[in-house]
Amino acid sequence: FQYENLADLLTTQTKISAGYWYHLAATYDGSNLKFYVNGILEAQKSTLQTPSNTNRIKIGKARTFLGEIYFAGDIDAVSYWETALSINQVQSLSQFGVTGSEPALNGYWDWDNGSGSEDAWDYGNLVRNLQLNGGATRTSTSPFTTLDLGYSAGSKPETFASWQATFATVLGGADQPGDNADGDIYNNLLEYALCLHPGTGVYGPGGFLIEGTATNVDAVFWRRAGGLADVTYKLEGRSSLPVVDTETWDVLATIPGQGPMPSGVTVTDLGNGIEKVRVSDIGDLSPLTPSLGFARMTIDLDDGSLSASTYTEVFGWRETTIDQNETETYGNALTKVGLISGSIEMVSGSHVIRVTIAAGKHQLENVLDTANVSYYLEVTSGDLEGHRFDITDALDDTLTLAIDDSVVAGPPYNTVVTTSSIPSALVGDTFLVRAHYTLDEYFPPGAPFAASMNLSESSDQIYLFTPSGWEVFWFYKGEDNDGGKKRWVMNGDFSFQDAGTRVIAPGEGLMVKPGSNDVSMLAVGTVRKNAFYRPLAAGHNLVSPGFPMDESPSMRAMTPLVFDGDPDPELADRFYVWNGDAPVFEASYQCYFLLENAGDETPRWV
Repeated sequence: FQYENLADLLTTQTKISAGYWYHLAATYDGSNLKFYVNGILEAQKSTLQTPSNTNRIKIGKARTFLGEIYFAGDIDAVSYWETALSINQVQSLSQFGVTGSEPALNGYWDWDNGSGSEDAWDYGNLVRNLQLNGGATRTSTSPFTTLDLGYSAGSKPETFASWQATFATVLGGADQPGDNADGDIYNNLLEYALCLHPGTGVYGPGGFLIEGTATNVDAVFWRRAGGLADVTYKLEGRSSLPVVDTETWDVLATIPGQGPMPSGVTVTDLGNGIEKVRVSDIGDLSPLTPSLGFARMTIDLDDGSLSASTYTEVFGWRETTIDQNETETYGNALTKVGLISGSIEMVSGSHVIRVTIAAGKHQLENVLDTANVSYYLEVTSGDLEGHRFDITDALDDTLTLAIDDSVVAGPPYNTVVTTSSIPSALVGDTFLVRAHYTLDEYFPPGAPFAASMNLSESSDQIYLFTPSGWEVFWFYKGEDNDGGKKRWVMNGDFSFQDAGTRVIAPGEGLMVKPGSNDVSMLAVGTVRKNAFYRPLAAGHNLVSPGFPMDESPSMRAMTPLVFDGDPDPELADRFYVWNGDAPVFEASYQCYFLLENAGDETPRWV
């Protein structure tokens, strides 16, 4: 990449090898330059130079003291954007490519759809002509999605025995299917079968996941191009979560490691030694539905001398429909995919933890964009299982956890007070790092929500409850002077600032009131396997569950060991269930209190 007449230089850490595909992205936000390779931030610097509309952008060509030099290779697609993309957006593009309908897309040229030697088809909002010069050539056979999911690009092991040999140094003797040298959430068999690297807990994107839209739910996983000779993949599902691990799962599809694919399964070669396998419309497979279901992938290994079986984490999806002018509670107990997992090796200083093995070859500041995205660490096993800590910074192999003097008022959204330091008991605990959900991610601006110019009964509204009281957000239509940008704004903010980045913390409940029409929302994510803490303030709390299942008070640990009972309902701890969620809407609560009499029968909710 080169902006003509500007001299700041960024160089990647990755050395480009002939014969392989790479996804490259460069951004400039007005003060900082960033360069990404395959979705990973590899170089950045601040600059005082400012590009202008008179500067030509060159891709595959540069002017040096040796004269003009050209890229000798193939370029499959080029996209140009009117805003500096975030690391999450870059990672999404590197995995899924460009649809052509993104609002910030200024130009997109995809040679798979073009014709002739010079022009490429433009999907962007502004028509541009793209000229090919020098040694760069167009190609109609290469994929746009060219992300290497953890291996070095090239041929991948076809058998578990060859995988063991390839990564013998990394595995260090912990090379059996159920071993886990890097301590992340994927054992060796999962990392072999799903093309994940066994020497780092930094996640893909890749592995196995569920993708959901308003019209379909698909299962997707990645594996060696050409498949594997000794494994079978079984996609399994349930209509509800099992209460105990021994409950059975229904087999939705059996996918061979190699050979012809069953109906509904497609395979896409990504051109970098990896292929992407998609099982379409799994919501149509009994006992699942497009609006509710849970799925996991079981991997069976059998090479004649060694056999083993394992399964991935569980994904779920749930559609919620709320009728116009009715106010209903809403909460998403499904989590985002973990970005980093492993064990905490050291507490360094007052608020820093060291996770060298989990980081592996990665510098964590290139994995987490802490300046623009809110992340949290959730303890998945150990002394502090179920607790969460917001992350404020990442550097090399360390994470800085937030200082928090109150666990009931956020941000930050810690579940342990960390005013002076973080608990030393974290050492040895396992963890997952996830990005927080935001208001825009819960309720993306646009259909089915309808924007209005003023807050009224016909406005679509979101209610959140904090220790300070209600926060009300409504869907604003925008003015001509701000481009008519539709956005969620907070009631009382007469500057109409975009509130879409407001974090929705785990366990934080809310209420939704569609004023314009009925709305349906599909939530997709993973199911946490660990305990879940939800701090409660004295007084009222609006609580969302930690697990996507029906729970009794005892299942939520709402016992006399935690709550206070009394014969008088006004003096006892209470919980309320909103009757507005019932099929027949009623704007009232059903109240329960903990009845407890000295010397009487066991305390109970009544």
